[in-house]
Amino acid sequence: SGSILLVPWPIWKRWCRVARVGVQREFALVTGGLGTGIVLVAAPLQLLVLYMVPLVFECDAQAHYEWSTATTYRPPLMTGLLLFTGQYHLDTFLVTVLAHAMFGVLSCLLVYWTLVPLTRWGALVAAMAYVLSLVPFTAAKLMLADQLFTVVVLWAVYCLSRYWFSEERRYIGWTIVAGLAAMFTRWEGQAILLCCCLTLFV
Repeated sequence: SGSILLVPWPIWKRWCRVARVGVQREFALVTGGLGTGIVLVAAPLQLLVLYMVPLVFECDAQAHYEWSTATTYRPPLMTGLLLFTGQYHLDTFLVTVLAHAMFGVLSCLLVYWTLVPLTRWGALVAAMAYVLSLVPFTAAKLMLADQLFTVVVLWAVYCLSRYWFSEERRYIGWTIVAGLAAMFTRWEGQAILLCCCLTLFV
């Protein structure tokens, strides 16, 4: 068993490269059909939760709505989402709720895409368990940063996964961007950014 350690480094490197190419091909093959299946299960459940759960707008949500550098300590990205989805100039929660619903479905896909290079069926089981737990859907009508924070954290983990298995340098930048997005959504996201940087550069 110890003789495998005597394999020359160039051969090890070639084996690793071949393994990574195989993983990339597998990733390309399975993300289409199974990803569509996850969406077909997740989307109706998200709509069901939207129907069952009332809209929640509390004092913390008011702090996001009335955000300014002078009066609040909260990060600005959630307020940017409120601005982009029309809560200020359209005076409606509808577009924000729809955006949160999309984030819920997207978070299920991100769980799958993150794990699929390791094991296709394991990734599918994990993603479906996440879908059936209804956890990604329950905050869709909560006017807080929870839904946005969840999707950007999962995005950061996904980018780390893609960099690890593909070694494409562009994913270093995307990981840092996702970590910054987490930090500017909730200040706890500083820990996510720090973990991303340590994983990439240490």
